[in-house]
Amino acid sequence: MGALTHFGLTGISYLEKEAMRELAVRGSPFSTADSKALIDYCQTDVDALEALLKPMCEHLSLGQALLRGRYMKAVASMEHYGIPIDAEKLSQLQSNWEPLKERLIQQVDRHYGVFEDFVFKRERFAHYLAKQKIPWPTGSQR
Repeated sequence: MGALTHFGLTGISYLEKEAMRELAVRGSPFSTADSKALIDYCQTDVDALEALLKPMCEHLSLGQALLRGRYMKAVASMEHYGIPIDAEKLSQLQSNWEPLKERLIQQVDRHYGVFEDFVFKRERFAHYLAKQKIPWPTGSQR
């Protein structure tokens, strides 16, 4: 949607897109009308990509696009098959997780003071940031 706007092209509204995403995420069963609406929604993405191809061509690098495609293929393969892991080391980490976490917090938090009883405290973090004069976005700034 941002690219369409950037190039002065039109597409479906943000609200319509969000409604269709929510419908898709909700999952089946879909009514006949919902199925048609989802197919039509998917077509709007195809139409948008087709409209964007020409104005974006002069901004694209074929080498980068091919590299990104190869990367996405590798990521899809990892997501499908899983990432190889040393099962023995994973078991050791899992069985020792709490002591490891406590030791790490003790070693690192002595410089920051943002944990209390091994629990991260937002108030302490805010105090540390203010003391160090570090700007940080808060929920009220959203």
